[in-house]
Amino acid sequence: MGYIHFFDDWQLITYHNLQRRRGKPRYVPEATLEDGLTEGTWNFPLVTRDSKRGKYIGLYGGAGSLEATKNVTIPEGVAGDTIPRTQILCYAESDDGISWRRPDLTGKTKFEGPVFAPNQVFGLAQGLDGGPPSYDPYDPDPARRFKYLINYKPPGKAAHI
Repeated sequence: MGYIHFFDDWQLITYHNLQRRRGKPRYVPEATLEDGLTEGTWNFPLVTRDSKRGKYIGLYGGAGSLEATKNVTIPEGVAGDTIPRTQILCYAESDDGISWRRPDLTGKTKFEGPVFAPNQVFGLAQGLDGGPPSYDPYDPDPARRFKYLINYKPPGKAAHI
């Protein structure tokens, strides 16, 4: 079982010999993983520890330039007030989970869409919007443990929603 950072009593069926102590969360600005490309509700980072490399990994969504949105078409069935954008995924790493580096991965990653940042690891030419990335430690294929849900219309194909 993992950690439950914010735990409420309603999740306990019964307890005895328990003393509840409440701490005060403290905002640590230098530990905040932010990027000028992030915007929107779902672009907060997924942070996980890579025990093999002894590093924290941060994956976060972002949006490419407004100029790039001229190539994005909104699939049928999507709300008319949707603002098209070129959705991307970026990578950061940290030794301590506080100080973050955005390594230059230019030429080390391959994906369909344009490159907007040197630490970009994923992008689509017709990706409309994406949810936050997630990590599935139970996927039997280690290469498929990171998941990313995105609304996508392949070029030349009809969209199905």
